[in-house]
Amino acid sequence: MHRVPDFDHQSGRHCGAAALRNLAEYYDWGYSEPVCFGVGGGVGFVTADEGAWRRFRPCPAWLERAFFENLDVPHLAREDEDADQAWSDVTDRLDDHDPVVVYLDPGRLPYLDDDHLPPHVALAVGYDDHTVLLSDATREDPQEVSHATFREAWVAERDDDAYGFLAVTRPETLEDMQTAATRGVRATATGMVSPLDAGFSTGGPGEEGIPAMQSFAADVAAWDALSRPSAPVGAAVRSVDWHGEGAALRGLYADAIDELSSWARIGGGRAGTMRSVADEWRTVRELFEEAHRDPGDPSDELAEAASVLGDVVDREEAFFEDVLDAL
Repeated sequence: MHRVPDFDHQSGRHCGAAALRNLAEYYDWGYSEPVCFGVGGGVGFVTADEGAWRRFRPCPAWLERAFFENLDVPHLAREDEDADQAWSDVTDRLDDHDPVVVYLDPGRLPYLDDDHLPPHVALAVGYDDHTVLLSDATREDPQEVSHATFREAWVAERDDDAYGFLAVTRPETLEDMQTAATRGVRATATGMVSPLDAGFSTGGPGEEGIPAMQSFAADVAAWDALSRPSAPVGAAVRSVDWHGEGAALRGLYADAIDELSSWARIGGGRAGTMRSVADEWRTVRELFEEAHRDPGDPSDELAEAASVLGDVVDREEAFFEDVLDAL
């Protein structure tokens, strides 16, 4: 198998941010996973309709793209409807010893027991005539999948009918960290408070940011009237858990704020505020789990979860408005 030499696979808390951390290690940039997460835009809230209910992802789909752009890393971003051409472009990069960020549908990866909203992010780091080697930071070891499986799972950042990837073309960061950190923090706050003004918004079919959180919180209390409330409740548990972080990635974002605060000049005290928000998300997760264990009559747990979510929405809106004021 042809492999990117000297690439060190490490697992992490978020598939995309940990992939970027592994890239940063490979190219000697020296960024931690929280720094990569924060520079890329960190947390978010994006919904997708599932008919009678909606599910959500607690982070933006554009994190990896924003990381490269905020640091001004020379890179190639491609979404191609021709799978053969897209794969040829990927192997060209791998032959030049560059790991490639690829977007995947987690539900089509046999080594994952996960159905979160695509895209799931991994690094392609090797291949042969039959298999593709993936550095997926949600797993302790690299994963080999067949070409057929890889192609079935391969999606684009914003289009399920295309094949998307990102690759570094010159391994250097051209922007200073103060600028990059400020851009990342501003992108997160704008994406939450005023998603239509966020430069990286996907423009997808669902809602984003605080408006999406408000709609979602209003839905939760009515889930007990559905014929199968266990479906949205189970999806909500997995979304809050998101690769095991357990707090809708707000704990990881608190660490990001802690590390980025001196560069972005927003004050380290805001990390403590985000940690308390993460604690509220853990409470929401516990209530969803209780409702999932009691599918016969989950109304009390769902009503309480909706109430706590309402408080979380208010706290996050105030937090991100305060960040924008500080910037």
